[in-house]
Amino acid sequence: LDEQIHDELARELADIESDTSQLFLPTLKQNLTGLYKYKWTVTARIRLSQLHLAVTKFLERYEQDAARARSGELKNALSQWWLELIEKECDELLRLNGFVFHAIPDNYTEERPSDLFAVRTNWMLVQSLLRTKDDDGTFTQPAPLTISYGGGGGGSSGSKLV
Repeated sequence: LDEQIHDELARELADIESDTSQLFLPTLKQNLTGLYKYKWTVTARIRLSQLHLAVTKFLERYEQDAARARSGELKNALSQWWLELIEKECDELLRLNGFVFHAIPDNYTEERPSDLFAVRTNWMLVQSLLRTKDDDGTFTQPAPLTISYGGGGGGSSGSKLV
C-alpha cells in the first residue's frame, strides 16, 4: 500500500512539474465572470442591516439617557457623587489637621462629651480653616453664624449667635 501511494504521488508531481499552468486554474476571465455574477446587493443589505442595528441601539441608549435626565435621576446621581467627594475631601483635610472625629458622641443631647478640650480644639481648628484671605492679603474671620427661630403662629421669634 505504501508503495502504491508513493508511486501515485510521484506520478502526480511529475504531471504538475511538466505543466505548471494547471496550478493556477482561475484566470482573469474567470475572476471577472465571478465578479459580474456576485450579488453585491446582498452584501449591501447585510451592511445596511448592521448599520441600522447600530443606529437603533444608539438611539435607544440616547432615549434612556434623555429620560434619566428629564426625570432628574442624572442630576441626583451627579449631586450625590459631588457631595460624597466634598465630604471625603473635608474629612481628609480635617484629619490631616488633627481633628478628633469622636470628640462629640452621636447622642450628644443625652451624653456629654467626655473630652471638652478636644471639642474646643476641634472648634478652634474649624475656625482657623474658615478664615478667608482678603484682596489685600489679610485674613478675615467669618461672620458668626446666626440661627433664626420662631416666627410661626403666636410664639416669640428671635435669633441666636452661634
